[in-house]
Amino acid sequence: MRPGDVEKIISSISGDDSVEVTLEANPADIVDCAGDFKAAGVNRLSLGVQSFRDDQLRFFNRDHDAATGIKAIEAGLKTFGSRMSVDLIFGAPGQTVEKWLEELQTLINIGICHISTYQLTVERGTVLHRQVGRGEVELPGEEEMADMYIQGTNLMHSHKLDRYEISNFAVAGAECLHNISYWRGDQYVGLGPGSHGRVGFGSSREARINHPAPERWMTQVEDRGQGLVKQRRLDLKETLGELIATGLRRTEGVHEADWNKVSNNIFPFSDFISYLSEVEN
Repeated sequence: MRPGDVEKIISSISGDDSVEVTLEANPADIVDCAGDFKAAGVNRLSLGVQSFRDDQLRFFNRDHDAATGIKAIEAGLKTFGSRMSVDLIFGAPGQTVEKWLEELQTLINIGICHISTYQLTVERGTVLHRQVGRGEVELPGEEEMADMYIQGTNLMHSHKLDRYEISNFAVAGAECLHNISYWRGDQYVGLGPGSHGRVGFGSSREARINHPAPERWMTQVEDRGQGLVKQRRLDLKETLGELIATGLRRTEGVHEADWNKVSNNIFPFSDFISYLSEVEN
């Protein structure tokens, strides 16, 4: 999506300048036009760098190299300052704890105020799953993966990048607001191919999923006015289960106010605590 398209979308949504508008981008797509996206109304950038090693980037099938990643980060910092996040993946073949810490240190030295770190996962049915199964690709062991996470966390903490969610670290005040809203159980609307939403009123929520194929999604929007491929009513148990699952990932856990908001006080937080006490006893 080019800056002009982004501007049309943002200008069509009501709100004021204080609203966080995040753009997720690949380095190659942002390196020469970060300023154009800011002019379009974007005020936060999330950059999928993933690695600073060219061999790992080729393994991840990314369309940029390490040098382009650095240029994109520098362009993003110049344009968005502290309102910027960079994603990195750990646990790639041949990666060691030392190499992982070097990559994190690179980001820290550049001055990034928000870092998201994700462990490489092997999903069933993927090419990587078959390669690992055949012994063609060897990933770091569980102990080494754990060391990467723990030592990486300690390194970031030493530079005031505090963990506020299991994969997200930020300098105080640089946390990602739209992610926090998901984790707190707020409603959100998914617009566009493959997007998800959680919408409704009170304790009644509906899960909405848009068609993943852009052309099919667009055809459906033109024919029916929306691109949804699945709508499913969530009961209160499912909605609160999602809140617990995301809350367990957060340093702050689950707030009583968020629980009561999601449950619409049908099942107050105090009743939940009483129930847990009974189960424990």
